[in-house]
Parts: sequence; C-alpha cells; structure tokens
Amino acid sequence: MRLTRSGLTTIGRALDLQYSSNRAIAAGAPLAAMGGMAIALALGRPAGPSILHGLALGGATFVGWAVGREVDPDFPGSAVLAAVLSLTTTALLGAPAFALLLWALIGLRMLNRSTGLPAGVLDTGGFVMLSLVSAFRWGTAVAALAAAVIFADGMMAPTHPGGRRVTAAMLGAALAVLLIDHVDQPLALPAAPILASVLACGLWLSWTSFRTSRVTSVDDRHGRPLRLGRVRAAQLFAYLAAALVACSVPGEGFRATAPLWASVGALVARGLLRRTPS
Repeated sequence: MRLTRSGLTTIGRALDLQYSSNRAIAAGAPLAAMGGMAIALALGRPAGPSILHGLALGGATFVGWAVGREVDPDFPGSAVLAAVLSLTTTALLGAPAFALLLWALIGLRMLNRSTGLPAGVLDTGGFVMLSLVSAFRWGTAVAALAAAVIFADGMMAPTHPGGRRVTAAMLGAALAVLLIDHVDQPLALPAAPILASVLACGLWLSWTSFRTSRVTSVDDRHGRPLRLGRVRAAQLFAYLAAALVACSVPGEGFRATAPLWASVGALVARGLLRRTPS
C-alpha cells in the first residue's frame, strides 16, 4: 500500500493496484454498488432509495475488506472473504452502522500501525469523538473499549511517548466513566444460541491468534514487519467491539457490526483451515 500522509492524519491508506486483493476490491465494491442499484430499480423501488441501497452494498463490501486486511494482514484472502460476507449480510439484513465501522477501522489502524506511523491529531481526535457518539448509540462499553485502545497503543510504543496520546487516553477514560455514570443502557444478553455462537467464535479466534507465531506483512512507510502483539490486540479489539455492540442491542447490533463479524469470521475460517504464515 502507498501511504497517504498529511500533518493531521497518518493512518490513511491508498489502494495500490499491483496487489490482486486490492484490484479485487477496486472492481468488486463498485460492482456491488451498481448491481444493488440495478436490482432495486428492477424491483420497482424509487430511484433515491435504490441509489442509497447500492451505495450501502458497495460501502459495506469495501469496509469489510478494509477491516479484514487489518484483522488478518498476512492473508489477503481473508479480506476478500470478509468483503463477500459483508456484502451478503448487508443484502440480507440492511446497511451496517458506517460511523461505528469508521470508529473501528481507526482503532484497528491505531493498534496495528499498518501505515508505520502513530495516529495523527485528526485520527486520535476523530476516534475519541466517534467513541462518544457511538457510546450513546450502542452502549457505554464502546467508550471504555476506546480508552483501552488508546492506552494499549501508548503502552506498545515506549520509544514514542507522545504526550498527545497520554492526554487522549485520559480523556477517553474520563468519557467512559462519565457515560457509565449517566447513561442508563444496561447490557442485554442475546438468546442463548446466539450467545453461545459469539463465545465460541471468540474462543476459536483466540486459538487462531495465539497459534500464530509471527507476522510477515510489512508496514507502508518503513517496510518493517508488523508487530505480532499489535496484530493480536487488533484482532481482539475487532471481536470485542462486535460482541459488545451485538450484546448491547441484540439483533440490531449484529446488523450494525456485520462487516466486523465478517472479518472475524474470515479469520476463524482461516484458522479452521490451519493456515499460518510460513
């Protein structure tokens, strides 16, 4: 990937079409959007909703792929599978929560350091603000998880103390406490079969993650291999974000986080195939 960098953001990643996975999503996301629009129009839906439906399908396909390559960076096939699963769930259940998914993608890139750089001012500020908005909509655990992400990012970068990140971590923790104290939104567990599936998925993800002994993918800026500890933290974050939202708002929460579940499912599927970096 080629790195897109400004003075404010350091986690933007531009598509490099020399990679087959990137070419697949560059063609697949627009095709999903156009196909969704065409089918909706053919079924007699008005033009406006048809366009929105197509954009939701294309956007979910791309986000599923983008999240998938952060969750399982060594296997481009996982990102492609995540894109397909995300497209399928969006077609069946409706559009996911794109603001929540942007929050998750920022958090994943902060943890993974896939661009090779720490989060910039805009990245960190946007993550905190999206955490606040998402916490009010999907449950206060989102804010607590966001604070943990910023704290973990700082702890895993001892050579870059970064006072800005320390301040952001304190702000995130304060937001979590504030929201937990003032928002009455108790955690509601889903039905037993769904809860069992969520827990089983988490257990298998943990097994897949910890049986991986190294990461071979490199960051965009320096060409250095990604750190295994950061990749594992990103995988755990993706799962926890999806699980917490799904449990906070049963049914609707799964739809909102479908691309996250798609990426976790792709990672679990790869683990079932027993494929690890050679």
